[in-house]
Formats: sequence, structure tokens, C-alpha cells
Amino acid sequence: MKLAFATHAALAWNISRRDDQFRSALASRAIIGQAKGMLMERFGIDAVAAFYLLKRLSQESNTPVVDISHRLVNVERPRREAPSP
Repeated sequence: MKLAFATHAALAWNISRRDDQFRSALASRAIIGQAKGMLMERFGIDAVAAFYLLKRLSQESNTPVVDISHRLVNVERPRREAPSP
């Protein structure tokens, strides 16, 4: 009986952990996509070049791509003044 309970508990734990990893991967993918889009717009480059830039920055700073992406997306930008009418 104890072995069956332990097996079920281990299976439930494994499923829960995989679900958490899946959600984390989706969030990482979304933030990386947003950072790529920002680079594409700012520098007039395509998606491949934008990801290459993120990857290069990651390697040069020994920082995960998702962390580089978070920094890019969350950077404070000065407000633009509205054009005069």
C-alpha cells in the first residue's frame, strides 16, 4: 500500500513540475519574442538577425537570453513630448 501511494505521489509531483516548466517556457518564449520585435523595429532587422543579436549579447555577458530580453523589454524609456499642433 505504501509503495502504491509513493508511486502516485511521485507521478503527481512529476506532472506538476512538468506543468510549471511548460508555463515557464511559454513565458520565456513570449518575452524573447517581444524583445525580438523591439529590436526588429528599432534597427530595421529581421527576426533571425534580432535573435542572433540577443544570442550574441547573451554569450558575451554570460547571461541567459531570457534575462537579456527582460532587461530590454523593461528598460525605462523617456517620455516623448507630444508634437505641437
